[in-house]
Amino acid sequence: MVAMAATVSCTEVPTDEVLSHSRPKTWPDIAGVTIPARVAPLNFNVEDADKVYVMISGEKGGSISAGGEWADIDIDEWHDLTERNRGADLTFTISTKKSGRWTRHEDIKVHVSEDNLNDYGLTYRKIAPGYETYSDIGLYQRDIHSFDEEPIIASTLVPGQCMCCHTANRANPDQLTLHLRGSHAATLVMTDGQRKWLTTKTDSTLCNCMYPYWHPSGNYCAYSLNKVAQGFMTGSDKFIEVFDKASDACVMDVRTNELILSPALQTADNETYPVFSADGRKIFYCTAKPKRIPAEAQELRYDLCAVGFDAKDGIIGNRADTVLKVSDQGGSISLPRPSYDGRFIMFCKTDYG
Repeated sequence: MVAMAATVSCTEVPTDEVLSHSRPKTWPDIAGVTIPARVAPLNFNVEDADKVYVMISGEKGGSISAGGEWADIDIDEWHDLTERNRGADLTFTISTKKSGRWTRHEDIKVHVSEDNLNDYGLTYRKIAPGYETYSDIGLYQRDIHSFDEEPIIASTLVPGQCMCCHTANRANPDQLTLHLRGSHAATLVMTDGQRKWLTTKTDSTLCNCMYPYWHPSGNYCAYSLNKVAQGFMTGSDKFIEVFDKASDACVMDVRTNELILSPALQTADNETYPVFSADGRKIFYCTAKPKRIPAEAQELRYDLCAVGFDAKDGIIGNRADTVLKVSDQGGSISLPRPSYDGRFIMFCKTDYG
C-alpha cells in the first residue's frame, strides 16, 4: 500500500489545461494501430513535452492512467483493459506539460483485435548504432506480452567475431542458421537440435554464405555471397551505408552440406537476399548492375527477380524473370519477404543501395 501510494503521488495530474485540436506527436506513433489483447503496454513519450499524462478508456469499459516524463503503463492493468476490450477501441486522452503549462490534445484511438496472441515473442540482433566496433553484439529474444528480454548468444562467447543475420525456418527454433564474420568465420546450420559449423567458402564462390532464408521443406537454405564494404558518413543525415562490391546467391542442401549453384545467380551483376516462395518452387532475389564503390554508390539500385527451384532434385533454374523493376524509377529493393500463404511479398524500397 505504501509503495502504491508513492507511485500515484509521483504522477502529476493535469490542471488548468489549454485545449488543442492537434494530435500529439507520440513516439512511437501509436495512433490508429491495431493490437492483440495482452501485448506489452504501448508506453510512449511526446515530442517536445516535459511531462505527459494519459487516460486510456475502453469502449467496452474500464480505464487506466499513467504519467511522468513518459507514459509508463502498468502491465497488469493494461492486460486486463485490453482483454476486456477485445474487438473494441481504446481511447487515449493525452495531456502534455511544457514550460509549466498543460495542454490537452485531440484523442487518439487504438483498436484491440479479437484474435489471440499465442506466440511467445521476437528474436533480434542488438548492435551499437555507430557500427564502428562489434565488441558488444548479441542475439536476443523478448516476450512480446511483456518487456522481458534474454540473450540467445552474446559476443562475449565469441570475442572478435561479428554476428550476422540469424534466420529460423518459419519461426521454428529447431531450424536455425547464422554466420560469424572474423578470423574464425563460420556458418552455423542447426537442424533438429544438431549443430554444424561450416566453412562455406569454396573455389566456385565469392565468399562464405551470409544472408539466409529457409526452404519450407527444411532441406535447403538459400544464402547470398556478399563482398561487403562499409561507408561512414560525416556532415550528413546518414551515419553508415553498407554496399556490395560484388555478390552472388546459392542454395545449400543442409542434409549433405553441398552448395547448389546456378549461372542465373552467379552473373556479373550483384545478386543478393535470396528467399524461397511459399511453395518452395521459386527463389526471389534482388539484383543490380555493379557500380564503383563508393564513387557511384548512389547509382546502385536493385530490382526484384525470381528463378525456378526444383526441390525434388535440388536444381536451380537457369532463366531469371524480373518480378518488379524500380531501378529506372530511382528506387532500390532489398530484403524481400514472401508471406507464408503465398499471397503477398513485402520488401524495403530505398533511393539506392
